Amino acid sequence: MKITFIDPPVLTGNRSPERVFGCTYGLYSIPNIFLLTVAAVLRNKRHDVNYVNMPLKGYNEKKFVDFLKKDLSEVYCFYSVNLAKKNDILALELIRKERGNIPVLFMGPGPTYDTKHYLKDYFCFVIRGEPDNVVGELISNLNHPELVKGISYLKEGRVVDNPTAGLVNNLDELPIPARDLVNQNDYFNPKLGTSPFTAIVTSRGCPYRCLYCVPNSLSFATEIEHKRSTNKKFKPRYRVYSAPRVIQEFELLKEQGYKAVSILDDELLSRNKELSIFATG
Repeated sequence: MKITFIDPPVLTGNRSPERVFGCTYGLYSIPNIFLLTVAAVLRNKRHDVNYVNMPLKGYNEKKFVDFLKKDLSEVYCFYSVNLAKKNDILALELIRKERGNIPVLFMGPGPTYDTKHYLKDYFCFVIRGEPDNVVGELISNLNHPELVKGISYLKEGRVVDNPTAGLVNNLDELPIPARDLVNQNDYFNPKLGTSPFTAIVTSRGCPYRCLYCVPNSLSFATEIEHKRSTNKKFKPRYRVYSAPRVIQEFELLKEQGYKAVSILDDELLSRNKELSIFATG
């Protein structure tokens, strides 16, 4: 199946929402490592996966419509944040006009928090919390969404929230993000001052209970779903990629020519001793 992830162009206002942290409008573009991980999972399931970052490519509404007229994707996926809620629904309306009832999947903190906002028709689906293993399951069961944990959808005019899918327990089972879906030369972090630039995560969540922290957008979505499903105020369990897995990814980034890496963990220092011991032998 051909599946395309879309960051739509700016359709409202004049600024594009930043989607990796989700709390501001883009000053510089960060590769969406969370989206690229889901893309890698789908590719491992033998789907034809594409990603179009339209703000980065200078798309406007007309170019977006032209893309939809020619595109042959069978499913569209959006990684959405709260600042993108209105913009992404406007994009959905254009998809409906040009592509009819093609399935559209929404994931990220925006859909997890305000699920009803994204469920505009019976061909829209929301993946709540961590999407990695849920998206492929949903694509295999689009005609039977009741079988898929961790999703919400419309049925007979009402929102159905299936039981939570919970957390990805073993992060090492997830593939390395599909960075080949982006042009590494499109990204530059002025704080690091060199390129090519990418991002990486070595853990998910945080073992502490600070109230003032702004986590990355995936952690935000995970926390929203965890608190909703458990009816508890505490954050979800902190999980890490193993040290060998982290070193493997850094070695791959070096082979691919990356010169700068932004670590997006909510809490890296909790494990830096483990990583440094492994790296130095």
